[in-house]
Amino acid sequence: VADVVLFEQRGAMPWGDPWLACPETWSYPLDRPFEPAAGLQAHGESLRRCVREHESNGIDVSAYNTRESVGDLEILRRRLGAPRLTLWATSYGTHLALAYLRQFPDRVGALVLHGVEGPDHTLKRPTVVDAGLADLARRFSSGDEPPRDFVNEVATLIDELRDTPRPVPVEGVEVTIGPFDLQLFATAQMGTAASRARLVAALDALALDDYAAVARFARSYRENRRDNLMGISTDCASGASETRHAAIRTDLETSVTGNAINYPFPEICAAVPFTDLGPEFRAPVASNVRALFISGTLDGRTPVSNAEAVLGGFPRGEHLIVDGAGHVDEIFISSPVILESVLAFLREEPLPTNRITVPFGLVSADRGSRIRCPTGCRAPLTQPAWRLRFDSVACLHCSTAPRHKRHLPEDGSRCR
Repeated sequence: VADVVLFEQRGAMPWGDPWLACPETWSYPLDRPFEPAAGLQAHGESLRRCVREHESNGIDVSAYNTRESVGDLEILRRRLGAPRLTLWATSYGTHLALAYLRQFPDRVGALVLHGVEGPDHTLKRPTVVDAGLADLARRFSSGDEPPRDFVNEVATLIDELRDTPRPVPVEGVEVTIGPFDLQLFATAQMGTAASRARLVAALDALALDDYAAVARFARSYRENRRDNLMGISTDCASGASETRHAAIRTDLETSVTGNAINYPFPEICAAVPFTDLGPEFRAPVASNVRALFISGTLDGRTPVSNAEAVLGGFPRGEHLIVDGAGHVDEIFISSPVILESVLAFLREEPLPTNRITVPFGLVSADRGSRIRCPTGCRAPLTQPAWRLRFDSVACLHCSTAPRHKRHLPEDGSRCR
């Protein structure tokens, strides 16, 4: 259909010159709960030292933003000698593609955007997490048992941790877990179908007073963090409109995980120089270019609603929804029909469908097919959930038992 040329932003990867990675790491103490304000202070101090280091080498950190990357992409087009580009992008790449289309509308032949981040979608809506938890409960509940309320389960656990933080041993060290640790953990699992299934296993473990999964996450989140100024400066420059900020403030009145989905933004922007790209940059994009938007119903980073909002400016736009898929890889490879649809679109043929349903389950160790766990079962708590292939033998944990404490026999017979 076409030649494929990969484009990477300058400063993002170690093979680029300059690479904007920070020379030092930063950490947060393990012997206390993670507090957002204290985390921002430690993180900000590290970033300021990083900025000074790069500026001493003559680098203008504030020059790294989406508008500058649009200019780089245009230089690439000219060097290729291509009259127009078909932009195929995912996640932040869709944000860049839309910005390029706005600035160079005659240089774009078509768009294929997976996991859409519109011009005003850099900061996420916190209630996306609540909606994801509710959807997850629905998918893991059977018709013959009362549905679980994951939103309430998480809220109850957060309240308990607020009253009594939990010290948890992890590989020879003790990690103290507080409410924001759990909020960060739950939010981090919203990206993909596989990670959401891991969250279910973790909630089952938490019901048994087992905080190991959250503690492991907290330790990895707190220890030896290394930043790249390019990504931080770019997100700060894209920013958010006042309308978006107002919507987020409204969400925070009810969201069970608070603003963990955006942390440490936007507050961390005070620690780095950046160029605010302004309200014109964040305004909706309108174009008559052919566009295919692809969204996963389990994508907690770039939800279906993002594409629906952007689609309004594209009279020749089409929307392919993948029910059961999450972010990044899952909206590329979870079904062969996705690629078939992309190729049909590029050939200017009708799409084979506007909606694909993929099985919802965990990913096996060999990255094989996703197989839904039989109703009423969960992964054994003693094994890493993401490494399991779900079948009647592997699915041992019984969700219908009180507080999820009974287990199925290994022959896979139903819960009793």
